[in-house]
Amino acid sequence: MEFGRAMGNDEPVTPVFPNSDYCTGIAGVIAIIEALIRRSEKGGSYVIDVALNYYSQWLVNSCGVYTDDVWQRVWNANGRRSFRHYHNMLYSIPLVLGMIRANSEEKLFRPEFFEDREVKHLGTSIRAVKPILQFPEGKVELGFNVGTRTNGVDQPR
Repeated sequence: MEFGRAMGNDEPVTPVFPNSDYCTGIAGVIAIIEALIRRSEKGGSYVIDVALNYYSQWLVNSCGVYTDDVWQRVWNANGRRSFRHYHNMLYSIPLVLGMIRANSEEKLFRPEFFEDREVKHLGTSIRAVKPILQFPEGKVELGFNVGTRTNGVDQPR
């Protein structure tokens, strides 16, 4: 709701980046670990109840929202594009990435931040963000055992 209001709309608008998804997942994992610790110390069973909206409500109610002058400064610096409740990620992400590129290309999209990774099952490579942690040359070989796979590639089992 606050993201929509920040753009002058009195309607909820899905934020472009999945902050609620990510943070709700972290909260769920922490709750599971806490339940396992309690069970090992005291016994019993525990119910975990998480939802995207629980996190979003906590964030707004406990941490607050940006002031109107902050929203206006960010919005003005990025062309005042307004998103609506019916816009999905396929619509909004390319537009937001375009705004980021237009305003922060030299800070965020520097070539040294990216690397090409081989996608063996597709016979191609993709450009991806380099790992933040860097290891000394020849000491550790970074890589993935299984590449990204789309739905329907593997047989169900």
